[in-house]
This record gives sequence, C-alpha cells and structure tokens, in this order.
Amino acid sequence: TIYVVGVVIRFNASLTHQYAFEGNATTETTRDQQVAMLDVEIGEWVVKGEQIGRFLTPLPLDHVHFAVYINEAICPRLVMGVDDYNEIMILVHSFHPTWELCYLP
Repeated sequence: TIYVVGVVIRFNASLTHQYAFEGNATTETTRDQQVAMLDVEIGEWVVKGEQIGRFLTPLPLDHVHFAVYINEAICPRLVMGVDDYNEIMILVHSFHPTWELCYLP
C-alpha cells in the first residue's frame, strides 16, 4: 500500500482544485507524519497564497500532484491568470526545466 494524502478545495458546485501529496510511504506512521504537516482542516476557508501544508519527502521519488476539475479534470492553465501561471511554472521548471504544466491533445 502506498499512501496519498489529499486536499480538495471547492470553489463552487462544479470547480475544485485538488492536491495529492504522493510519497512512496508504505507505513501508516509516514502517512500520519504527512497528515500532521497539513495546515488546513475540513471545512476551513482558504485564500490565494495561503499555505495549505508542507510536504514530507523521505524518499527521492516523492512528489505533489495538483489538478483542477470542472465536473472532470481539465488543464489548470484554463483557469489561471498570467501571473499565477508564471509563478507555478517557475516552481515546475526549478525541478524539470523542459516540463509543461499540462499536455493538451
């Protein structure tokens, strides 16, 4: 079993933003450590720029997924402003300089 710790932020009835802290943690202890590093609780309101948690990275392949859903998964770029897109791409490119945010068909 590999544990994934998720955070879902609901904007309205059809739009959600989801983060999945996906480590290669195979123990409940490591999963519990990641849960303890979340800064939000169920039902709390968050605002843009607010930290929702920190990521426990005990192994080299650990990573964070994020996704935007409008009834189904879409490319997050479709709902981002220019500044938001540039900010996330600076982060992405600091780890993988050739990656895109998403690969549309």
